[in-house]
Amino acid sequence: MTNKLFIFALLLTVFSTANLSAQKLGLRAEYGIQSLSQESTYLVSANRSIDYKLSTKSITPSRSIGVFTQFEFGWMFFQPEVLYTTYEQTLELESYTEEASPRVSNEFVESFQQFDIPLYAGVKFKNVKIGVGPVFHIGQNIDSELSSFNKIELRPSTISAGIQTGVGIDFKFFSLDLKYQNDFNQATDHIYFNNYNRNLNNSVSSFRVGMAFAIGKK
Repeated sequence: MTNKLFIFALLLTVFSTANLSAQKLGLRAEYGIQSLSQESTYLVSANRSIDYKLSTKSITPSRSIGVFTQFEFGWMFFQPEVLYTTYEQTLELESYTEEASPRVSNEFVESFQQFDIPLYAGVKFKNVKIGVGPVFHIGQNIDSELSSFNKIELRPSTISAGIQTGVGIDFKFFSLDLKYQNDFNQATDHIYFNNYNRNLNNSVSSFRVGMAFAIGKK
């Protein structure tokens, strides 16, 4: 509830500012082709016995919808956005416990929902813009099939971050852009086993195609 109230307050702040001084205000949608390297780690109990082998397998494209504002200062622009984003990733869990003989390996799906807040800024030459900036992931919610396993606990991030860079073209009420995004956090940062984080050295990166429609323009 605290995260939702924070995001609601942030939205009100963005739009209060936008109504006063933004050149553009409108709706935005993005589609991201995501990539994730396949990595593995072992989940070890307190007695140093191996319980599971955890591996990342695949990740689906992301889909985002939300709002944006755009401010222009001569040949520079600033474009904050608030987007609701969803995607899924697949993990493989191989059991090493005595109860699993022979070893059992199954794939499990995790569904992610989060708010993304890109703070995108750069230079603009006529209708063409080139930008860079941080993107913050807030209020992450994860529906994971791993949550039913003994000793495995999910702890979604309250806030995490990444970096975006890209190019785009603006028309009067429509804009189109292509961005590259790389997250700083790892794909399994939210998975804890025996109260220890079992992250893997593989962050999510993506190429994102975005479209925006201005519903207000000064």
